Amino acid sequence: MRSIKILSVLLLSGFFIQNSSAADGARITYDKGTKIEIPEAGFNLKINTEVNVAYSYTSINRGGAEKNSFDPFRERITLQGDVANKKFSYYTQYKFAGSNITAFGDNDIRDQFSARSSSASFPDEDPSLVEAWVQYNIDEQFKVRFGRQKLQFGYSQPAATTKLEFFTRPLAYQVLGELYKYIPSIDVGTTGYYKVNVDNSVLTATLGGFNSKSKAADRDTYVAGVASINYAANGFDRTAEGDLGYTKGVAWTTGLSGLYNQMYLGNIEIEEDVYNIGLDFGLRTKGLSLQSEVFTTIVDPELGKNSNNYGYYIQAGYFVVPKDIEVALRFSGVSLDKHFVRNSSSDSFEYSAVLNKYILGHNLKLQTSVSYYTLDGKTKDQDQLKFLAGISANL
Repeated sequence: MRSIKILSVLLLSGFFIQNSSAADGARITYDKGTKIEIPEAGFNLKINTEVNVAYSYTSINRGGAEKNSFDPFRERITLQGDVANKKFSYYTQYKFAGSNITAFGDNDIRDQFSARSSSASFPDEDPSLVEAWVQYNIDEQFKVRFGRQKLQFGYSQPAATTKLEFFTRPLAYQVLGELYKYIPSIDVGTTGYYKVNVDNSVLTATLGGFNSKSKAADRDTYVAGVASINYAANGFDRTAEGDLGYTKGVAWTTGLSGLYNQMYLGNIEIEEDVYNIGLDFGLRTKGLSLQSEVFTTIVDPELGKNSNNYGYYIQAGYFVVPKDIEVALRFSGVSLDKHFVRNSSSDSFEYSAVLNKYILGHNLKLQTSVSYYTLDGKTKDQDQLKFLAGISANL
């Protein structure tokens, strides 16, 4: 009911803006989203509705349990734009519904990977605010963002969910990021951006501080600080995956990120200091794309021993039909210290393939993927075969 009320308000707002366009000189157009512009007021707004629906089939332990479902895994609405003649930018995204289609969609599987208890969980699937921020554009180089926003760590995690080659992010991020929150993706705070443009290349440095006490299973995030520097050569777009634009030359990127995250384990009252360091690389040329990341997560608890954990992936895609049909492969792994999950080290792997049919670029595409996971839990191991087929729309 709450989702229906919010959607109704948004639709009515759009109706009144549209019907007042003649009076205040507003222009309403459509370009991969509904655009509303009022030049005299220095205001613009773009509205997108994101609907991702997929059929999911999962087979566990080679002929064991089988599960299948047909669910929306992301239903969101996004409002973004500029005010005061682009001196300020804004972005708001609200989630109406969602379901977990990752390797940890089942509670029993999540429990096997809980670090200190059996209450590990993924982000809330109920309606909620995803992002809401305002950005002060001081000049062409320096910008400051305030509010609930993505942390600029790595390459895949800050990328737009609508511009991914696969349905989900790599297994390494599913474990250390979404499951444990040691690499949080979204939090409330402030980020400063400094960009230097040289020809068709961009050097970007960011520095952010966060403190929202966002819950992660039995943990609370008290403070987090993140710093990153990356270089994108020849027009490389770090907000998207794949070479949809069919780069004529060679575009590439590389980046270095650091993230400090202070956690508090509420069930046993232990504070943890978490240090993350990540290195990423990407390349695109003539329909071929390659991207890879490696990062280490060091967990230093108030009591007990430190744990050194590692995550990595390599992903490659190729457009067999330029700007139309793409195939992509991904291998990802995560290695968890023996003090982290169980008495021996835990190594889990992902092997995935996807076929994408692009209709309106990343804004409307059909996807079919198959993934094979080997997961090491606290007391037992698990092989998991997952098939996904669905549509991704951001219109």
